[in-house]
Amino acid sequence: MYIYAFLPNPTRLLALPLGISGSLQIIAVKDLAALVELDLDVLALQDSDERLMQAILAHDRVTRAVFQQTTLLPPQVWYEFCLPTGIARAFRNSSSRVCGKAREASRQSRVSVKADCSALS
Repeated sequence: MYIYAFLPNPTRLLALPLGISGSLQIIAVKDLAALVELDLDVLALQDSDERLMQAILAHDRVTRAVFQQTTLLPPQVWYEFCLPTGIARAFRNSSSRVCGKAREASRQSRVSVKADCSALS
């Protein structure tokens, strides 16, 4: 299982895009949720540079699409849990801290940056 981001437990249905290799799910515990891809084998992504680059681009696409709908907090590192119960355990240990950061982030202004990379090619 791979975690893309943490978010406040959604109060409305989010339109979730496809993930790196499959569908996404929201796993929620109280006020905190995680955007996850359950069946993603992170180690298999490292088999080739091309596959890893595609995964990085897909990760970015997913987080951009969901961030347009709700506040997201990226994990400090790429998380992979074997079972959803691992997320629940992690949430119990840090729920108030992460929820506080989510509330703080939602009050911050959002900035969109667009880059024209055509001059680089």
